[in-house]
Amino acid sequence: MSVSFVQGGIAEAHIQNCTITGNSNAGVWVVGAPGSTNVATVSNSLIVSNNFGIYTDPSAANIVRLTGNTISRNSIGVVVNPGAVVKSAGDNVIDGNTTIDVSGSMTSITKR
Repeated sequence: MSVSFVQGGIAEAHIQNCTITGNSNAGVWVVGAPGSTNVATVSNSLIVSNNFGIYTDPSAANIVRLTGNTISRNSIGVVVNPGAVVKSAGDNVIDGNTTIDVSGSMTSITKR
């Protein structure tokens, strides 16, 4: 699953109740041209056996929101590159990835 848009645009993807597996690159790859804003919301999904579970490209303002997911058995579970924001509701299982579970810093959010 890739979320991307041309320069200056906004792209959004909402992924719910999915199994994302077996991708040689990223299970969910959020990427775009400089100046674009790309938003992905992933909820209640299983993201396993990819190179990267969630990958945010550093080329644009990328925002990912995660809630209720299991992200496991990837090389890297979540990659938060500079300029990107990955927000977690704190109810994700991000564990058992082979190299590292999270590369970069995620931001905690409150479910309301």
